Amino acid sequence: MQHDRTDFLCYSAKYERGRYFWIKIKDRQANQTNIHIRGPKPSEAYVGAGSSVTCAINAANVDDSFTMFINNSTYYNLSSNSPWLAANLSTIPTTKSVRQERNGTYTTAIEGFVDYFTREHNDTFILCRSQQYGKSASMFIDLKEVMEPVNDHVTCKRGSRKCDLKCKMIYDGDVSDVSVRICRMKDGVPVNCKVAMKKPGGIYKKRFKRVTIKNSGDYVCEFYREIYSRPMTLTVT
Repeated sequence: MQHDRTDFLCYSAKYERGRYFWIKIKDRQANQTNIHIRGPKPSEAYVGAGSSVTCAINAANVDDSFTMFINNSTYYNLSSNSPWLAANLSTIPTTKSVRQERNGTYTTAIEGFVDYFTREHNDTFILCRSQQYGKSASMFIDLKEVMEPVNDHVTCKRGSRKCDLKCKMIYDGDVSDVSVRICRMKDGVPVNCKVAMKKPGGIYKKRFKRVTIKNSGDYVCEFYREIYSRPMTLTVT
């Protein structure tokens, strides 16, 4: 604020002319308090993608009352099976990050990062709230699938040469021709993964040369060896 109410005069002695202006600086500390909430951008709002999750308040003073609620639970009191524990948010309420800005205000923040969103992260309500300043901000986590089965249940006749398992790509980023595989599920683990055949319209498929009873079971589509669709079930009769 030392620059406030400064007079400037630009003057030419040769032409005996000048211009004058005066600086008045607004004091953000006096009348502005801002809450920021950050979660996955639309390009990051996919199962299997990652994003920061942040609540922050900028105000005249450090805000010890500022907190984050995740589905109505404080960020430091999550249940032991909460998927949000992976965000590595602080486990105690007093360890928020605090920094003083150049204008003299203080930013109090609660910050975390989710490396891989799962389906359990979906439909989460996050609330940032300050009791000290009586302000809040909120967001709803709405994740999209990267890809999904065209049919959840597929039935084929034994010996058929036209038995296909198909997935549709929803992700609108770059996808290489070998990034999608279709895998069989065994004891909850994807095995025998094979590169899927790419078809028009974002469809990827696996065709059995001659389907047998042994091929019956659950299958998933795999994206870049780390993101999986929900299972689809093949029944051979």
